[in-house]
Amino acid sequence: LKEHFIDFGISCGRKVITQDDVAAILYHEEHAVVGDLQETIRDVWVRCSKHKPIMAINSGAILNIRTCAIEFTLTAGGSPFPGAKETITRLHQLGVATFIASGDRGSKLERMGDYLGIPRDRIYGVATPTMKAQIVQDLKKEYSTVLMVGDGINDLRAMRESDIAILSEQQSGERIEALFNTADYVITEVCEVIGIVEGIARSEPGSTVPI
Repeated sequence: LKEHFIDFGISCGRKVITQDDVAAILYHEEHAVVGDLQETIRDVWVRCSKHKPIMAINSGAILNIRTCAIEFTLTAGGSPFPGAKETITRLHQLGVATFIASGDRGSKLERMGDYLGIPRDRIYGVATPTMKAQIVQDLKKEYSTVLMVGDGINDLRAMRESDIAILSEQQSGERIEALFNTADYVITEVCEVIGIVEGIARSEPGSTVPI
């Protein structure tokens, strides 16, 4: 990693951890090898790349800070839900500003944003739950109504900060009760956001809405 100047980010942790803390483990771990990570990348690429119009692949490691060891290497592949691009296009036609805040790396998100039609200056990568909440707070200073669409525990703080919280169940998996308690709307397809925004526009003429 040091030889090829490969940078890294911290997506989440059970406690506050610094870049130096992580670097000390990554650069001195003696058991894990780059091949461990490459194996996960190949597996995800073979399984997913042939079936998706665009896909973002993110790789990383789960570190044990107490033992100073790399316990797992992992790679995840993601692509927009069906109808996501059309939904973003329609929201822009309605005058709605759209943003992405994700724990994924910024460079990968920018390519996804290019596909969806979201400007790169409205994309926030390696965003922790606290950062997502701060982004929503900042947007509320600029826009009259801020919607937050999330689907997991990492989105909970931002959903609580938003004017309208939307919980998406389009991605399968269990969700904690707090997400449902916080959500003003629960959707199963991303295109349902359009109807919610149109309803806000009718009830609040002249409002500016970012998502």
